[in-house]
Amino acid sequence: MVWDDRQFHMEFRSQTLPALQATLHIYESTLTSLQFQKLLNALNADSVAHLPIFPEPQYPFGIPQAFFFTAQRSSDSKDVVGYLAWDKQSEISGLPPTSTPDTIKQKWLDSAVALQPITIWLHEIMGMNWQEVPPTRSSLCGVYPTE
Repeated sequence: MVWDDRQFHMEFRSQTLPALQATLHIYESTLTSLQFQKLLNALNADSVAHLPIFPEPQYPFGIPQAFFFTAQRSSDSKDVVGYLAWDKQSEISGLPPTSTPDTIKQKWLDSAVALQPITIWLHEIMGMNWQEVPPTRSSLCGVYPTE
């Protein structure tokens, strides 16, 4: 999440199957003016404004790894754009996402292209040496949990 005052809150979760739990990493800080402007430019691009809502994939997957990218385009929590990407060589025929209709796969591909400036921006931000915030000290929405 990024607020108008350039404060940001990032959460990353990673899970390696067969583990049932994902590992949560939280980062909070302030973006520079340039970082903030780059994000605004990417978010306000016509190509992003015209993307369809992210079509959720069906589960279970017939692939060992998948990459999801989603972004909430507005204050409407249902206005989410994004895509799913995976290694086509590791697909299992007949299972999602291989069995997903071609129209949805094309939406994911089109979204991946349109959202590339945002994913590049995110990778630049992720590559910086931010200090991780323990989940108990996260200030998301300015609410600090009691200890």
